[in-house]
Amino acid sequence: MQKQFAIFILLTLFLSCEGQQTLLQAVAFSDKIKTTETKNIIDVRTPDEFNEGYIKNAKNINWNSSQFEKELGNLDRSTPLFLYCLSGGRSGNAAKKAVEMGFKSIYALEGGTMAWRTNNLPLVTLNNTKKEGMTIQEYEALYKGKTKKILVDFYADWCMPCQKMKPFLKKISEKMAQEVEVIRLNADHHPELCQKLGVSGLPYLVLYQNDKEDWKRLGYMSEEELTKLLKK
Repeated sequence: MQKQFAIFILLTLFLSCEGQQTLLQAVAFSDKIKTTETKNIIDVRTPDEFNEGYIKNAKNINWNSSQFEKELGNLDRSTPLFLYCLSGGRSGNAAKKAVEMGFKSIYALEGGTMAWRTNNLPLVTLNNTKKEGMTIQEYEALYKGKTKKILVDFYADWCMPCQKMKPFLKKISEKMAQEVEVIRLNADHHPELCQKLGVSGLPYLVLYQNDKEDWKRLGYMSEEELTKLLKK
């Protein structure tokens, strides 16, 4: 009995030393920041992305930089850590790394700044030139009045699932050219459009037919799944 109790105590101590990683939706993430007195808010996007709009008091530590672990390691591991990126992929990986490095309380923003914008939460902007991209009217012109089905693929160059889908999207556009037109839009170039359309993550696919939306899907889809949907 004493041996079992000793094992229980050791296990409890071990678990208490492990970092706690929590995924929060945009509003909850914002509220947690406000109610946490001492914290480190880390934007893990590239410097260019950071300059286009970041959460107040955030520091930029680029996940793709070779110096990421070193820079993150300079922070106090006992201070709550708030991580975010554009759609959640990079911050998710950064959160796993933070756990490995011994950070105690880690919060990651689900859906990244795309979800943040969708919830009309504020971002600080350094660039004087606001990057708006395509207007909603220009976007609607892509599918209105078209006889073919129009498949719009919102992607980003850094998004691995997006890059995995790219080859077979091209294949589908060639094979089904008489029925479907595939249009790929870089989400990084159209932040305002993504906000208006509720694009909260990547990859994000929308199919239009007869001047209206037929369906939309968030996340990776296999070639087989997508082809079946397009043939319906």
